[in-house]
Amino acid sequence: MNSVDFHIDKEISGVELMKASITSQKTMAHVHEEFAIGVMENGNSRIFTKKS
Repeated sequence: MNSVDFHIDKEISGVELMKASITSQKTMAHVHEEFAIGVMENGNSRIFTKKS
């Protein structure tokens, strides 16, 4: 089962925190205008970046 929880800490302006458990999602290549810092506690993932 997939689940996502968002949290906005008022002491850290402009930062959204996300905790997710995603076990069965596949996505097409896409882009985001935001920056993301991720930590994986379990499992694996493939992340592709655009080379400049």
